[in-house]
Amino acid sequence: MFAIKAKNLSKKYEIYQKPSHRLKEMATLGRRKYHKELWALRGIDFEIPAGKTIGIIGPNRAGKSTLLRLLAGIGRPTSGGVEIHGRVSALLELNAGFHWEFSGRENILMSCSLLGMSTQEINRRYESIVEFSELKDFIELPVWTYSSGMYLRLGFAIATSVDPDILLIDEVLAVGDEYFRWKCFNRINDFKKEGKTIIFVSHDTLIVRNLCDEVIYIDEGKMVSQGEAAEVINKYFKQIYFQEREQLARENVQFTDTPRWGSGEIEIQEVKMFNREGEEDYVFKTGERVEIRAKYLVKKKVNKPAFGFNIFRSDGVHCICENHVWSNRSKSLLWGKENLENQFKLPEVGEIGEVNFCFEKLLLLEGNYSLSFSVHDGEKPIPLPFDEIMVARKFKVEQGEIEHRGIFVSPGRWELE
Repeated sequence: MFAIKAKNLSKKYEIYQKPSHRLKEMATLGRRKYHKELWALRGIDFEIPAGKTIGIIGPNRAGKSTLLRLLAGIGRPTSGGVEIHGRVSALLELNAGFHWEFSGRENILMSCSLLGMSTQEINRRYESIVEFSELKDFIELPVWTYSSGMYLRLGFAIATSVDPDILLIDEVLAVGDEYFRWKCFNRINDFKKEGKTIIFVSHDTLIVRNLCDEVIYIDEGKMVSQGEAAEVINKYFKQIYFQEREQLARENVQFTDTPRWGSGEIEIQEVKMFNREGEEDYVFKTGERVEIRAKYLVKKKVNKPAFGFNIFRSDGVHCICENHVWSNRSKSLLWGKENLENQFKLPEVGEIGEVNFCFEKLLLLEGNYSLSFSVHDGEKPIPLPFDEIMVARKFKVEQGEIEHRGIFVSPGRWELE
């Protein structure tokens, strides 16, 4: 028995540059077109068994939210259709269905009525809705005074109170705080145990992998794949890997536009990153071998250069600071090894040299990062840069199969006795 079946589901939007163009088109009885066609969905076919939790993934503007709106009965498809068996409840937008001037209490009564609940049923469930939303002190205030997180609390409490057979959830859970997200996912897990059908749209593939039985992957309005969660997510990763790699390759052509300073005795010529196959790359996986190679030109003889780099996450978090002099000293203290040799012979003035650093296993977790690279005067108490490039490389890290949160994977080990 299936809960939802979509057959050749397509949705087209007509885009007019000016309101007057719509009138001009109507005046010509449609013989002359003043609009552009945008196909948000085209030829979508799938069947979802009752009791399954299905994730929908894909890049922005893939058509995920449009698909969920059609499943919820908001709008009509241009062609094809949807067959649904069971009571549907949807949480698609934060303020969907809320009246701006009504209080939280009045919106509960109105929204539950629109979801098909009787007056007796609403009265019976009202207190549990308020309790779950944790908005008792604000329930008599108009909802225009609510924050986005309060909208989510009220909307999710209402959507899950009707005891639906099918629950549709868009990306809105990303708005909530961690505690309320935990409450939401606990309730979703309860629905799973009760055999409800859940359709879940999210960009968080880790949640999708853990929560969903199967995944539907759509891109540019078309169905790419449907199947077991890990398999489809890996296919999605491969696609975005190539897209992101191409984008980062374009951004990393030169570092002439980035902030750069130094006294100039040594000049950094290029900085590149290489994957486990020894190929230059811009997208890596957590746990992968990654090598940083930098070429430099000696313009003036110096005694003790110190090469180093910093890695920053896109939100500005300083993740790694490496310096070949300090780093060797620190590693000897951490691991009890003798201090490694940190002096090396520079090329002659006018010659090119190369310095490399290797992550045997990159422990950084998923995110976008930038790499600064520098060479300093190691003889000074406060090292002054010969050359420092603020953004020498941009790169991305994907988690792949590794399931961790935070900045990096801990190198420690669990032992259970």
